[in-house]
Amino acid sequence: MEKDRREQLLALLESPAFFIERPDDTALTRYDRALTHSSSGEPDNERMEFFGDCVLDFLIGQELYHSFDRRLPQLRERFPGTKDEALLTDMLHEITNDRNLASIAGNIPGFDDAIRRGPGQILTPSIRAGAFEALIAAIFDDRGIKKARDIIRELFRHRIEHAEPIVSWKNRLQECVQKHEPSANVGDIIQYRTCREEGTPDHDARHYSEVYVRRTGKDWRCWGTGHGRRGKDAEMDAARNAVERHPED
Repeated sequence: MEKDRREQLLALLESPAFFIERPDDTALTRYDRALTHSSSGEPDNERMEFFGDCVLDFLIGQELYHSFDRRLPQLRERFPGTKDEALLTDMLHEITNDRNLASIAGNIPGFDDAIRRGPGQILTPSIRAGAFEALIAAIFDDRGIKKARDIIRELFRHRIEHAEPIVSWKNRLQECVQKHEPSANVGDIIQYRTCREEGTPDHDARHYSEVYVRRTGKDWRCWGTGHGRRGKDAEMDAARNAVERHPED
């Protein structure tokens, strides 16, 4: 491994976000691969993303499970009739969607610069989220579950404490638009254009979605964009983005 790359990785791993000191050469090679996108032409992080996703789901799910009783009265009042399992599943998916993972990773100094990509490859939220998942897998392999849990607890503390079940953002967007277009069919005023993100592997496909809104007498306009593992997740994310960008519309 080149000296500059080695120093870059060590600086990231020793940062306050991770506090990982003196990894051996085998572990450092694993960390390097975790932060290597397939567009680089080098051995990449695709399989590690899968494992890191499983680790994140398990450890964050565990935190949500153990804090659930404390929050249950409030959740029961707000979501009557929704089963506990559904509430927990929704909260987990809300925390671990690509947008949130990319946001957390992007706030770690040096993280973006450490992601190796091919020439011209833009750093998308999906690439950043995937690299973060892969890095969690590498940490688990190198330092074990306790270290992985400590890191995740700290990085996700606020989101876990304030976890919310996924709101049906598509319904929220529809209500928002139909306030001004009460007689219109949904398909005439809201459309989603969704596709698989180029370069994502079959076993870990990511999707990108744009939601377009057309008001009476106006052309279609893109109101929001979203990313997700499945097409419907990307559409939900796009709807949320649209509601957040157009709160008064």
